[in-house]
Amino acid sequence: MIAKYEEEAAARQAAAAPKDWEGEEELTRVREDIEDAKEARRKRILSKERYFAMLQEFTAQERRLVRDRNRWIKHQHASLGKPVDLRADWDDLTLPEQRAYVEQTLTAVLVAPAVGRRKPVHTRLTPLFRSEDDA
Repeated sequence: MIAKYEEEAAARQAAAAPKDWEGEEELTRVREDIEDAKEARRKRILSKERYFAMLQEFTAQERRLVRDRNRWIKHQHASLGKPVDLRADWDDLTLPEQRAYVEQTLTAVLVAPAVGRRKPVHTRLTPLFRSEDDA
């Protein structure tokens, strides 16, 4: 799958996508606030009612920010180009980023029926690559 993607990237002369999301500091701050609230509750500084009210607010903010970040990642990779050296960057990508590359490259994977137990599974897989017409 990576080899096919590299061929397509070379054909369209893809450039590396920007790596910085502007809300990363806010997401880190919200996660720190959640930890601070947990610590304050452990030390009995916050009441249960106030803790759970704050936790609900912080969790809603965190979910919104994670959703925004995932949307930003998807948009960046869809519109601004892809990393040219996907093989080298693959381990550094997050799971949503890896999934986006697989979804953009493959239409489906056909799995042939098993004909005995000794045949490796990967030999029964046939990837169907996305064509220009499918995009």
